[in-house]
Amino acid sequence: MIQKYKKLIITVIVIIAAFFVYGKFFANKSSSGPLLGSTQSNTPENSADVLGADIIRAINQIDSLSLDRSVFSNPVLLELVDRSETIQTEDVGKPNPFSPIGVSSSNSQNLNATSTDSTE
Repeated sequence: MIQKYKKLIITVIVIIAAFFVYGKFFANKSSSGPLLGSTQSNTPENSADVLGADIIRAINQIDSLSLDRSVFSNPVLLELVDRSETIQTEDVGKPNPFSPIGVSSSNSQNLNATSTDSTE
């Protein structure tokens, strides 16, 4: 009798395991809030005032930063040598990137004009 239901039992176990794996790794974590009721709450985490206060606090921290200018007078920094090389300008490519290879732009315009005339 167990042999008769063996495939059914294995199929049910695999489906349950698949739901468990999906729920554990792939389910949307942001939907863990309440399913019914108001979508807005009066908690401080979601209010615009707290968000504004966080922004103001971050701006104040940026304003309070000071730069130590003695870094730029460091002898090690002053001994650095610029070894950059100028890049030579080169031809970019064809005037019309969609024209066939080996055909100039004036020939490709003529080719397009003749191909549209022959289809009419």
